[in-house]
Amino acid sequence: MNTSSLLITLVGIIVIIGLYLMSRLALSKQPQIQKVNIPTLKNDDGSKFSSILEDIAAQDGSTPKSVPLNKVTITNTTETKNIKDNNPHQIILFISADDENGLNGNLVEKSLQKNKLKLGDKDIYHYYSDHTSTNKSLFRVANGTAPWTLNTDDLHNKKLAGLSLFMLLPDPANRKEAVNTLLKVSKIIATDINGTLKNDKQQILTSENEKELLSL
Repeated sequence: MNTSSLLITLVGIIVIIGLYLMSRLALSKQPQIQKVNIPTLKNDDGSKFSSILEDIAAQDGSTPKSVPLNKVTITNTTETKNIKDNNPHQIILFISADDENGLNGNLVEKSLQKNKLKLGDKDIYHYYSDHTSTNKSLFRVANGTAPWTLNTDDLHNKKLAGLSLFMLLPDPANRKEAVNTLLKVSKIIATDINGTLKNDKQQILTSENEKELLSL
């Protein structure tokens, strides 16, 4: 083999090595797939009580944060099931602020009390039905930000991103009346505090949404 052949062979080897190194470098710069953990909430009995959306009343309809419902334990999971798959008897609504500065906490406190909600367990507000002898609330209202509480310190002269309203549906015999009450009171509160009532997907609640809820 003469000198020119050796040089051609050497150049070929160098080119091959260069291409290999460049391909390895390109692969190392590609974005890596990350495992996303979605919080799952559990009731006292261990049943799931969560949604694919994290439950905070966002002002702009963006993905919200989790609101603790009842006594809950937060665990990490990669499940991405829809809220209706997790709990078919759960309704979640949101009231977001129309004003970019947030909801007026003083108005929130006044409206909640005017509409017969009482500050109770977990420092959130509870609505008790007049037609039941049990001590269970029909639905509850929580703050839109951690630690989710709505005591006087959280409300007095404060601004809130929004409110979360949630209800576990009662037995079928009382279900339509319960949902009607939730919708009626929610609308009044939203008007009182200059907010917008939204569904569980952070979209403005429509008459079609209401019909769907009443048919659950």
